[in-house]
Amino acid sequence: MATIFAIQGWSQTTLSEGFESTTFPPDDWMIVNTLGPSTPWTRSTTYSHSGSACAFTNFNSSGSINYMITPKLVINSLTDSISFWARMSFLSSTYNQTFLKILVSTTDNNVTSFDTTTLLHISPSFTSTPNNQITDVWKKWTISLSDYIGQEIYIAFRQTDNDGYGLCIDDVSGPTLFVPTCPKPKNVLTSNISTTTADISWIPGNSTDIAWWIHYSVSGSNIWDSVFTTTNPTTLSNLTPNTTYEIRMKTDCSVEMSEFSFITQFTTTCLPISALPWTESFDTYGTGTTIFPNCWIRNTTQADRPYVYATNFYSGVGSLYFYSLAATYNIAATPPFDLTIPINT
Repeated sequence: MATIFAIQGWSQTTLSEGFESTTFPPDDWMIVNTLGPSTPWTRSTTYSHSGSACAFTNFNSSGSINYMITPKLVINSLTDSISFWARMSFLSSTYNQTFLKILVSTTDNNVTSFDTTTLLHISPSFTSTPNNQITDVWKKWTISLSDYIGQEIYIAFRQTDNDGYGLCIDDVSGPTLFVPTCPKPKNVLTSNISTTTADISWIPGNSTDIAWWIHYSVSGSNIWDSVFTTTNPTTLSNLTPNTTYEIRMKTDCSVEMSEFSFITQFTTTCLPISALPWTESFDTYGTGTTIFPNCWIRNTTQADRPYVYATNFYSGVGSLYFYSLAATYNIAATPPFDLTIPINT
């Protein structure tokens, strides 16, 4: 029997996640935010069904769609199911626009693979039948996975919200976790980021792993370069200043390659200003509370301020807007200046 397990690439460890670890998302879980970037799934200690924490995503007055995706699961019994506890942070008939769908993918954990099959649609108590009502009291749901026997699947918890209320998930349990024979690297981190370099470090999937491929791309381009390395950490070089990169990694197990690690982003630093006069009119970035000029540094007690503002300006179409309440502050620092700029310029 042990030989069969090794060939299929999995062991008899079952899904059991209470979000107690301060590392979030947990190992091999994935968080994807496709609308409303300010309210992704996070770990919360304000609400919990058991223990001290749960998974939580807050409401968003602009609307949000958030996915929390399990590791790959192996369905090998007609009795396999997934169970979880869920609740809202509060409940009001005025704010009844938060919904939870439980979705399945039989291919991969890309969010586009989940929208074809809905296992369960849970709605506020004001808008749904009693069996699928969600309130501000913890309730357990259990969903049979017998239709997927013999398959490897992913389950997604998808929150959709339009100025509703916070959504909590806790104590998720289910079928066998898939354990690959060539595991991917974990906890891929970046450090010592400069204008053209960045150090990459990770935790190997196995203590015996000795070789990896680092794939990196300018964010949004989907054009990937790759570097082979046997050194952890390793340094990426010849990068472009003031550029956001995405990195993902694979373990090279000689006879096979692992799946990719989750994508990690980092941004190289800006070149210092090397010529005077220098001006910044705040006219080229667009406007809004999420807009802040490139290469500037924001130090503030209010995360969205200052920001580029379209209503009042001296010239052009934008200005930098500061606004703070009592006992709060906004600070904006310019990009760095090259100290070798001649004084007489």
